[in-house]
This record gives sequence, C-alpha cells and structure tokens, in this order.
Amino acid sequence: MWVRMLEVKVKALARDAYEQDLVLLKHGKKILPIWIGPPEAFSIAQALSGQVSPRPMTHDLFCDALKGLGACIYRVYIDRLENSTYYAKCGIMAGELKTDLDSRPSDAIALALRFNAPIFISESLLQFMVDDEDEAPGPGGPSEGGAQP
Repeated sequence: MWVRMLEVKVKALARDAYEQDLVLLKHGKKILPIWIGPPEAFSIAQALSGQVSPRPMTHDLFCDALKGLGACIYRVYIDRLENSTYYAKCGIMAGELKTDLDSRPSDAIALALRFNAPIFISESLLQFMVDDEDEAPGPGGPSEGGAQP
C-alpha cells in the first residue's frame, strides 16, 4: 500500500515545562513535536551545529561504518504512531541496493542530518501537528518510548 509522505525540516530542539527534550519537525506552518531522550537530543544538536566530537559518538560511528561500506542514508521517514509511540525507518542505499531499517525517530533524524538526507512523515501524522505560532506543547504528547510522565 502506497502512503503519501510529506517532507519536514528540523525546526529546533526544545524542552517542555518538565525539562523533557523534544525535536520539532516543521511542514509549512505546522510543527510535529516528538519527545526524545537526552543523548539523542545531544546528537541532533551536534549535527545541527556542525560540531564534531573528538571521539565518534554512536551516530557518527554508524555513519562512518556506512560510508566505509560505500553506503549512505538517502532518506528517513516517520511512518506511524501507535500507543503514543512514533515509528520511523532509515532508507539505506549501497550502489543499486536499497533497504529500510526500523529506527526510533530521533536516531533516524540524527542520521539524516549527518547525511543531509531528507526527512519525511506520513500524511496520516498531520493530525498530530500544531500551529507553528503555538508554544511548545506540554507533557503527555506522543514520544518515541511511550507516554510522558
């Protein structure tokens, strides 16, 4: 079954009132907030700022391994929300071979930023987007690992 995908950009990293990290994905005038863990927020922040760690972090190591094998992340997509948890896939390409790997959205985003790959969301996730002018949402929204405290 074909699902329509919409390209999004990482607008920012933010924290809610309970100091929980979230990544804000933007499409047009809408924002999709996804709560993430502190290590993933740090990795995304590094990629957004272009900082390089003196020693490779996990996402850097995976990127180096892919590049060493002649492969790359060519796209990532967040395809669904089930039981307050988002699910994503990383599209990997090596020559003519393409495959998708299941991933947490934060890991997929961190990798996409390192490969300058586009990030997509399923059109079905539009219903969870908020207006860009709104303040960052409070706790309790969908996350990678389940409901917020």
